[in-house]
Amino acid sequence: MRLSTLRTQVALALITVACLFVACGDDGGSDDGGSSNSTSNATSNNTTGGDTGTTGGTTGGTTGGTTGGTTGGTTGGTTGGTTGGTTGTTGGTTGGTTGGDAITEGEDYGDCFANCDNESNFGQIDVMSEDYDAIIGTIDDGEHTYNGVAGSDVDIYAIDAPPRTLITMTLSKEGDSLIDPVLFSHDGVKPITFGYDYANMTSARTQFLFPYVTDGLPMYAVIWDSSNLDAGQQGPFVGGDDYTYRLSWETAPFEPEELGEITMGDTVTTETTALETGEMRVYRFTTAEGVTPQVRLSTADGATDEFWPKILPLNTAGGQVEYGAVDCGERRPNQTIDWSDTPIQENEHVFVVFDCYGYGGDDVTFDLEISGM
Repeated sequence: MRLSTLRTQVALALITVACLFVACGDDGGSDDGGSSNSTSNATSNNTTGGDTGTTGGTTGGTTGGTTGGTTGGTTGGTTGGTTGGTTGTTGGTTGGTTGGDAITEGEDYGDCFANCDNESNFGQIDVMSEDYDAIIGTIDDGEHTYNGVAGSDVDIYAIDAPPRTLITMTLSKEGDSLIDPVLFSHDGVKPITFGYDYANMTSARTQFLFPYVTDGLPMYAVIWDSSNLDAGQQGPFVGGDDYTYRLSWETAPFEPEELGEITMGDTVTTETTALETGEMRVYRFTTAEGVTPQVRLSTADGATDEFWPKILPLNTAGGQVEYGAVDCGERRPNQTIDWSDTPIQENEHVFVVFDCYGYGGDDVTFDLEISGM
């Protein structure tokens, strides 16, 4: 499937399903004219699933198989979930081990957070465990009903990790599986990153920074088959014993690319950078007292039009890294961000750059310019 085709299908599928399970009409936090600001959401009971999500790109107002609102909210202090979970999980993480490094699913976990016949109870992943580094599961062909509407199977796993851990997840075919893997990372309110078409269409890969400083609040991995994504709620849906997947992961410590201290009147530029498939680049700088930073991303000369860049400032207050609104509803080759509404800790500024659809390659390139104002 071409990336451009998938992009359209993701947008339509997520918007369609979101409108069936949550109130539509609030795009909830898109950046305006290419500008992004983090939102706090440190409340309990974040409602309506995708009200801080995006409509139209990797993330949509999110239910559509991803999740809508959830437990965890978007910050370390959020508890409470929401309505809006949709096509959700089956399978889980229990069962015997395979080869000593993978856990085979055995339990039928919940399909959503609310509004479905089988709610909550997600699979659990501890990415720091020394006992396993992969999970084997299956997209099933059973009946999945969401608020009275039929849908496909989507498997959701809650991920536990130390704050600021960089996690790389790969969803691949297990053996001769028929699955066409699609993978989202999700912060409990909205999808963050998206993976598809890695390793010659046999895998999906995505990378994200684990955000929370408070123990017990997870990120989520959301697994889908692209045919089911394409089908939306119309069907027919695929699944069954021939749709087995392996979800594996690697971790790395928080080692952002350091850009130094930005003082009043400073302008710092970076060398042209290429993204690998599913990659998230993490940057950090500090500011002198009284300086407001501004970061401008531009797609580099010769970059492909398939590159849909996203740059996000992260809330670093209290040592966390919290994602704000992720708007991928349209391609923005040039984006500017500031920290006017983004809490920081001790003048520490962290931001990330990634492609909305996990695209990568030698022509997926960008330049950065950081100014002190």
